[in-house]
Amino acid sequence: MAKPAAAAFLEACDRLGTVPGATIHVGDNLRIDAEGPTVAGLVAVWLQRDRQSAGGVRLAIASLRQLPRLLADITVAR
Repeated sequence: MAKPAAAAFLEACDRLGTVPGATIHVGDNLRIDAEGPTVAGLVAVWLQRDRQSAGGVRLAIASLRQLPRLLADITVAR
């Protein structure tokens, strides 16, 4: 299995010992790294470097430097 299959993200959560709703995935590919984990129930953060439209993506950052502040503001399920 591979991204963006939900099973890939669920397997990663299982191996990490986390639940999807309490797991944040950050990536720079809209389909693979934002839509894929969202379908699996993870919190997806899209690294939107090229400034293209985020569409239905809820969380997007333009630089990894923005990630600590975003993570401080995110409340995830436990």
